[in-house]
Amino acid sequence: MKLKNFSVKEFVSEYTYSLHGEKSIQLMSSENVDFMEFFHGFCSNHFGGKCSIVINDWSWRNGGFQYRGLRDTKYYGSAEKFDKSRSRHRCGMCSDFDVYIDGIRIDPSIIRKLIIDNCEKEEFKNIRFIEDGVNWVHVSVEPSPNNILTVWHVKTGEAITYPRGF
Repeated sequence: MKLKNFSVKEFVSEYTYSLHGEKSIQLMSSENVDFMEFFHGFCSNHFGGKCSIVINDWSWRNGGFQYRGLRDTKYYGSAEKFDKSRSRHRCGMCSDFDVYIDGIRIDPSIIRKLIIDNCEKEEFKNIRFIEDGVNWVHVSVEPSPNNILTVWHVKTGEAITYPRGF
């Protein structure tokens, strides 16, 4: 994986980075990292401005986010809780993020709609799960039957699926 628009620290926690340094990126799914790199340029082109995507910002903002990419045992509090978690964050398949264009945060619902509207395009094929009803964007590259995109609302539990022809 080659990073152009992100640093390794943006995908992992301070604890994981302290253990593995730049090699921490190997703990992330390459599909996830590749999509985030692609999506950075896509947003810049789509919105016509300088794009910033914030996943983790602990390395430059005191008290900032550090578990919006890979989540480690420190996040869960114990190895047992880590092992029992079904979250795809623990295996680097998810990213929670915010998109800024020219320094202005784009509403997450607009970003989710942008991904859904483009889900038939090849570059979006690995996004198979989106959370709705949260104040950030959550995407996952977790496997799904027939490469369906599922949009799940965290508060209501309702899910909408988008079959795709890949």
